[in-house]
Amino acid sequence: MQSRLASWRNRLLNKPGRIALASSVLSSIPTYYMQIAWLPQSICDSIDQVTHNFIWRDANNKGIHLMSWKKIACPKKLGGLGLRSARDANTCLLGKLVWDILQSKDKLWVNIFSHRYDAGVKILHAINHQGSSSTWSAIIRAKAVLREGFTWRAGSGSSSFWFCPWTVLGCFSKLVPYIDIHDLQLTVKDVISSNNPHSQILYTNLPHMALDIINNTHTIFNDQIEDTFIWSNNKNGVYTAKSGYDWILTCTEQVQPSPHTWSWIWKLKVPEKIKFLIWLACHDSVPTLMLLHHRNMALSSTCPR
Repeated sequence: MQSRLASWRNRLLNKPGRIALASSVLSSIPTYYMQIAWLPQSICDSIDQVTHNFIWRDANNKGIHLMSWKKIACPKKLGGLGLRSARDANTCLLGKLVWDILQSKDKLWVNIFSHRYDAGVKILHAINHQGSSSTWSAIIRAKAVLREGFTWRAGSGSSSFWFCPWTVLGCFSKLVPYIDIHDLQLTVKDVISSNNPHSQILYTNLPHMALDIINNTHTIFNDQIEDTFIWSNNKNGVYTAKSGYDWILTCTEQVQPSPHTWSWIWKLKVPEKIKFLIWLACHDSVPTLMLLHHRNMALSSTCPR
């Protein structure tokens, strides 16, 4: 029994190194393909399974999974180990392409895609068409997950009132069968800066939901800057893969809110193996005899000493 406990101890102390390898090597191998293609779910599941097994099992494929993949595949501040699930990593990396289409109009590939699929600022409400390229299909799938994280920020208000998705409803032009010729050239500022209710200057009939949004919008415009889209989960409004991953975990409720932060564990000035042991203890996952007995891997839950 004591030799078995010693074996478990040695395996436990070697885990930090395996976690570092999993994070720096296994998780980074498919990164290039994740930036340009939507990987099949079966491949994502296989990547996660290989990484999970590598952390908890030794070279002889022996060992037990002390924590579920869902718990460790989240940021350290949320109680995980900083590893990323393949599907969510794939999505947040493709989100960089969505951001480029919104912001980087000087890039050649952005101009090609915008012209081919009539994208630009309309990307947030674009749909996939039959015959589209695999990269465009991947961008649309990632956009569908991340769309709520992008918000329109008013500048001069010169964006088209009808053809810019400046509200959660998308382009108002898609909500009506036709646009009255008197309204065709209206900008967001023209409507929102008018006397309340703002919708009274419109000749085109809009649904009541759209009218409520228009009349309840109060915005201060600045002629010195342009209208733009920003990423709401970053203080500077710029999308990054890291902020996208954090947003996916929190906004899709993959991680339950915690009453305290876990960052203090990783700031301790102790060896990594001690930090890992404390992390396991906080999750009640240290491989004690009680835990092994609960999993039918030990005859007794009582320590022989």
